[in-house]
Amino acid sequence: RLAHANHVAPQDLRGYAARPGDYYPNTERLGLLSGYPPAVLLNRLRGLRPDERDATRQRARSRPACRWCCARRGVNEPVHCWFPDHVTACYRHYRWIGPSANTWDDQVSLTGHHGVIAAARRHARLHRLHHPDIIEAALNDALRIVMRQRRLDGQPECDITNASPSARWATAKDVRTHLTTYPQVITVAGAIIAHRPLLLNAGNENLVIAAFLARAYMAFHPKTDSVEEALRCWLYDQQIIRRSRHGARNG
Repeated sequence: RLAHANHVAPQDLRGYAARPGDYYPNTERLGLLSGYPPAVLLNRLRGLRPDERDATRQRARSRPACRWCCARRGVNEPVHCWFPDHVTACYRHYRWIGPSANTWDDQVSLTGHHGVIAAARRHARLHRLHHPDIIEAALNDALRIVMRQRRLDGQPECDITNASPSARWATAKDVRTHLTTYPQVITVAGAIIAHRPLLLNAGNENLVIAAFLARAYMAFHPKTDSVEEALRCWLYDQQIIRRSRHGARNG
């Protein structure tokens, strides 16, 4: 956008913003060219710090801002932003801007998808309350549960084979498959976050399991045998983890 505003090619502007012999823009030079203080640029832009230049991380995190928000500001071309994983919906225009929306055409309307909007708000609330590592682990486990249930029922699955760890929960074969699974994944992830510590250190395991199942079941309609099996498999894994931890402590 800065290059277009000054009628120069982006590659030429990159050369002006970089130090001699360097490919990456320098924040001080970019600040002089744009009129923004370097501290503001570092806070609002990603890819300026050395640890943010990894191409895999940029592909996983970067996606276009809401096309209607851009249009309100007179911007007629995609603006890629480094959004956190929990920023998945534009609440002003009811558009999907989650990790699977890699183009403006992927930003489908959420009008009528009230469950997706509610899940996006729950997702954001989880990030306000819990550490990102806890949320990432819960989302990955929740996706495995949902995938297992869908596989047992013969439904389309999410494709996570090539996803990076930070985006594995959010990668789907297409946006609409993602929208179908997203509310389920967020609901199950919330149940995992609430009950995993108790499951790994439970004094009354049966009550904790019953509470987890009651909350996780809310993600599935109807509650088929495949749902029971998928959730029980995850619970079995937690029992193995708990036994191994207690065995290590006793040893």
